[in-house]
Amino acid sequence: MDLLDDFPDEPVTVVKAELVSGKGKALTKSERNIREVRKMEDELYRDNMEIMRDAGKFRDIDPRSDEIPPEWIEELGQKEASKRFRVAKAAWMSAKTAPVGISNARAIVSSIVKARATEKAAPTNLNVGVAVNMPMPTFKIVEVDE
Repeated sequence: MDLLDDFPDEPVTVVKAELVSGKGKALTKSERNIREVRKMEDELYRDNMEIMRDAGKFRDIDPRSDEIPPEWIEELGQKEASKRFRVAKAAWMSAKTAPVGISNARAIVSSIVKARATEKAAPTNLNVGVAVNMPMPTFKIVEVDE
């Protein structure tokens, strides 16, 4: 007997849930946009961190070999193991000949890490000097008889 056997096979109605903050009030459009951007940033970070991780596996392969390590295939499956192998092989190349994607991934990961590290930092003071050009007063020319 399965736990799900007790539930009826009726269609389920899905109600659109409104995003709320941790305090239970509805999010503003700006807050929803920030959350959406953060989700995209998280995905970008995850994808590029995976590329960096795969590049770090370069020491596990012989750069002259075209054979994917069998343990990678066991762990990841053929498709993902082949992606890891391509990136690990590219990591053996010089910076001049390696695909630009590896250096892009490194730049993206480090930029996101730096941005998140400074996100909660206190604002810094900016000393500004302001120079205002004041108009010179104008005087009427008056002719005086002697």
